[in-house]
Amino acid sequence: NSVESIRAYELGQKLSKENKYEEAGLKYLEAVKAGYQPVSIPYQKYLQAFQAAGKLNLAFVIVGENFLNQGDMSSAKKMLTQAINLGVKDDEQDKFVLGKAYSLLSVADPENDVNHLVQATMLQPQNPQYQYDLGHSLFGKRLWGLALEAFSKADALEPNYKNAISNI
Repeated sequence: NSVESIRAYELGQKLSKENKYEEAGLKYLEAVKAGYQPVSIPYQKYLQAFQAAGKLNLAFVIVGENFLNQGDMSSAKKMLTQAINLGVKDDEQDKFVLGKAYSLLSVADPENDVNHLVQATMLQPQNPQYQYDLGHSLFGKRLWGLALEAFSKADALEPNYKNAISNI
Protein backbone atom coordinates (compact mmCIF):
# COMPACT_ATOMS: atom_id res chain seq x y z
CA ASN A 1 0.00 0.00 0.00
CA SER A 2 1.29 3.43 -0.93
CA VAL A 3 1.31 6.32 1.53
CA GLU A 4 -1.21 8.12 -0.70
CA SER A 5 -3.60 5.16 -0.71
CA ILE A 6 -3.36 4.67 3.07
CA ARG A 7 -4.03 8.37 3.71
CA ALA A 8 -7.10 8.30 1.47
CA TYR A 9 -8.38 5.13 3.16
CA GLU A 10 -7.85 6.57 6.66
CA LEU A 11 -9.62 9.78 5.68
CA GLY A 12 -12.48 7.65 4.34
CA GLN A 13 -12.69 5.88 7.70
CA LYS A 14 -12.74 9.23 9.54
CA LEU A 15 -15.49 10.58 7.29
CA SER A 16 -17.47 7.38 7.69
CA LYS A 17 -17.32 7.71 11.49
CA GLU A 18 -18.68 11.23 11.06
CA ASN A 19 -21.57 9.77 9.00
CA LYS A 20 -20.36 11.60 5.89
CA TYR A 21 -20.85 8.52 3.76
CA GLU A 22 -20.79 10.09 0.32
CA GLU A 23 -17.47 11.81 1.01
CA ALA A 24 -16.15 8.66 2.67
CA GLY A 25 -17.09 6.57 -0.35
CA LEU A 26 -15.23 8.93 -2.65
CA LYS A 27 -12.14 8.74 -0.41
CA TYR A 28 -12.35 4.93 -0.37
CA LEU A 29 -12.59 5.00 -4.15
CA GLU A 30 -9.54 7.27 -4.30
CA ALA A 31 -7.68 4.84 -2.01
CA VAL A 32 -8.52 1.87 -4.22
CA LYS A 33 -7.48 3.73 -7.37
CA ALA A 34 -4.16 4.54 -5.65
CA GLY A 35 -3.65 0.82 -5.07
CA TYR A 36 -4.99 0.32 -1.55
CA GLN A 37 -5.36 -3.37 -0.70
CA PRO A 38 -7.33 -3.67 2.54
CA VAL A 39 -6.47 -6.48 4.90
CA SER A 40 -9.72 -6.21 6.78
CA ILE A 41 -12.74 -4.15 5.89
CA PRO A 42 -15.62 -3.19 8.20
CA TYR A 43 -17.70 -3.97 5.14
CA GLN A 44 -21.16 -2.83 6.22
CA LYS A 45 -19.91 0.75 6.70
CA TYR A 46 -17.83 0.40 3.56
CA LEU A 47 -20.87 -0.61 1.51
CA GLN A 48 -22.88 2.22 3.04
CA ALA A 49 -20.22 4.75 2.10
CA PHE A 50 -19.97 3.52 -1.48
CA GLN A 51 -23.74 3.41 -1.86
CA ALA A 52 -23.94 7.06 -0.84
CA ALA A 53 -21.30 7.84 -3.47
CA GLY A 54 -23.24 5.90 -6.12
CA LYS A 55 -20.52 3.23 -6.41
CA LEU A 56 -22.14 0.29 -4.63
CA ASN A 57 -21.16 -2.14 -7.40
CA LEU A 58 -17.48 -1.25 -6.85
CA ALA A 59 -17.84 -1.77 -3.10
CA PHE A 60 -19.25 -5.27 -3.63
CA VAL A 61 -16.30 -6.10 -5.90
CA ILE A 62 -13.73 -4.80 -3.40
CA VAL A 63 -15.35 -6.56 -0.46
CA GLY A 64 -15.70 -9.73 -2.57
CA GLU A 65 -12.02 -9.58 -3.49
CA ASN A 66 -11.16 -9.13 0.18
CA PHE A 67 -13.13 -12.27 1.09
CA LEU A 68 -11.45 -14.10 -1.79
CA ASN A 69 -8.01 -13.10 -0.48
CA GLN A 70 -9.00 -14.44 2.94
CA GLY A 71 -10.07 -17.76 1.39
CA ASP A 72 -13.77 -17.26 2.15
CA MET A 73 -15.12 -18.38 -1.24
CA SER A 74 -18.77 -18.46 -0.14
CA SER A 75 -18.81 -14.83 1.03
CA ALA A 76 -16.75 -13.77 -2.00
CA LYS A 77 -19.25 -15.40 -4.33
CA LYS A 78 -22.17 -13.62 -2.59
CA MET A 79 -20.52 -10.20 -2.80
CA LEU A 80 -19.40 -10.61 -6.42
CA THR A 81 -22.83 -11.87 -7.44
CA GLN A 82 -24.35 -8.78 -5.83
CA ALA A 83 -22.04 -6.58 -7.93
CA ILE A 84 -23.08 -8.43 -11.07
CA ASN A 85 -26.77 -8.19 -10.18
CA LEU A 86 -26.47 -4.40 -10.04
CA GLY A 87 -25.69 -4.52 -13.76
CA VAL A 88 -23.91 -2.13 -16.08
CA LYS A 89 -24.87 1.40 -16.90
CA ASP A 90 -22.91 1.67 -20.17
CA ASP A 91 -20.12 3.80 -18.78
CA GLU A 92 -16.56 2.50 -18.88
CA GLN A 93 -16.11 2.44 -15.11
CA ASP A 94 -19.16 0.22 -14.64
CA LYS A 95 -17.93 -2.08 -17.40
CA PHE A 96 -14.54 -2.25 -15.71
CA VAL A 97 -16.11 -3.00 -12.32
CA LEU A 98 -18.41 -5.65 -13.73
CA GLY A 99 -15.56 -7.23 -15.71
CA LYS A 100 -13.51 -7.39 -12.53
CA ALA A 101 -16.44 -8.97 -10.69
CA TYR A 102 -16.76 -11.69 -13.32
CA SER A 103 -13.01 -12.26 -13.34
CA LEU A 104 -12.87 -12.66 -9.56
CA LEU A 105 -16.00 -14.79 -9.56
CA SER A 106 -14.22 -17.22 -11.88
CA VAL A 107 -11.88 -17.94 -8.95
CA ALA A 108 -14.65 -18.13 -6.34
CA ASP A 109 -16.85 -20.30 -8.60
CA PRO A 110 -14.45 -22.53 -10.57
CA GLU A 111 -17.23 -24.74 -11.93
CA ASN A 112 -18.44 -21.81 -14.02
CA ASP A 113 -15.10 -20.05 -14.55
CA VAL A 114 -15.23 -20.06 -18.35
CA ASN A 115 -18.70 -18.50 -18.38
CA HIS A 116 -17.61 -15.78 -15.97
CA LEU A 117 -14.44 -15.03 -17.94
CA VAL A 118 -16.33 -14.90 -21.24
CA GLN A 119 -18.58 -12.27 -19.63
CA ALA A 120 -15.50 -10.34 -18.45
CA THR A 121 -13.95 -10.40 -21.94
CA MET A 122 -17.22 -9.25 -23.50
CA LEU A 123 -17.33 -6.26 -21.16
CA GLN A 124 -13.66 -5.43 -21.66
CA PRO A 125 -12.39 -7.03 -24.87
CA GLN A 126 -9.19 -4.93 -24.71
CA ASN A 127 -8.12 -6.33 -21.31
CA PRO A 128 -5.27 -8.81 -21.90
CA GLN A 129 -5.56 -10.23 -18.35
CA TYR A 130 -9.11 -11.44 -18.97
CA GLN A 131 -8.12 -12.98 -22.32
CA TYR A 132 -5.13 -14.68 -20.68
CA ASP A 133 -7.22 -16.02 -17.77
CA LEU A 134 -9.82 -17.27 -20.22
CA GLY A 135 -7.08 -19.06 -22.16
CA HIS A 136 -5.90 -20.78 -18.99
CA SER A 137 -9.40 -21.89 -18.05
CA LEU A 138 -10.07 -23.22 -21.54
CA PHE A 139 -6.70 -24.97 -21.61
CA GLY A 140 -7.52 -26.68 -18.30
CA LYS A 141 -10.73 -27.95 -19.84
CA ARG A 142 -8.81 -29.27 -22.86
CA LEU A 143 -10.49 -26.85 -25.25
CA TRP A 144 -7.23 -26.33 -27.13
CA GLY A 145 -8.52 -24.32 -30.09
CA LEU A 146 -10.43 -21.86 -27.94
CA ALA A 147 -7.50 -21.58 -25.51
CA LEU A 148 -5.19 -20.80 -28.42
CA GLU A 149 -7.57 -18.09 -29.60
CA ALA A 150 -7.71 -16.46 -26.14
CA PHE A 151 -3.92 -16.61 -25.66
CA SER A 152 -3.45 -15.13 -29.13
CA LYS A 153 -5.83 -12.26 -28.28
CA ALA A 154 -3.93 -11.56 -25.04
CA ASP A 155 -0.65 -11.47 -26.96
CA ALA A 156 -2.13 -9.25 -29.69
CA LEU A 157 -3.42 -6.80 -27.07
CA GLU A 158 -0.13 -6.67 -25.23
CA PRO A 159 2.84 -8.45 -26.85
CA ASN A 160 4.55 -10.93 -24.52
CA TYR A 161 1.76 -10.54 -21.95
CA LYS A 162 2.69 -13.02 -19.21
CA ASN A 163 4.32 -15.08 -21.93
CA ALA A 164 0.89 -15.83 -23.42
CA ILE A 165 2.61 -16.83 -26.62
CA SER A 166 4.46 -19.63 -24.81
CA ASN A 167 1.07 -21.14 -23.98
CA ILE A 168 0.29 -21.18 -27.67
